[in-house]
Amino acid sequence: MRLQPVTGGAYPPYDVKFAWAGDFDGDGEYDFVVDRLSTTAGVNQYLQAYLRDGTFLWQMDMGYNSTNQYSHEPGSSAISIGMGTA
Repeated sequence: MRLQPVTGGAYPPYDVKFAWAGDFDGDGEYDFVVDRLSTTAGVNQYLQAYLRDGTFLWQMDMGYNSTNQYSHEPGSSAISIGMGTA
């Protein structure tokens, strides 16, 4: 499955840090949400949803608070800080 580029995001590439499976269209098959995280510090984090066949559904900009990902008290919309989470 090829991921769509992050639209409205910074130029540096966005990697996938996390992925979650769920049935978003009610067909009984797993679909996916991926966390798109830039390699550049201070850049907004995005979520993207895809159907199992790779069809792109939507993208959500997690906003300014998602840029603080590596401190001990991340912004309110950060997905994970990578340490101290349980």
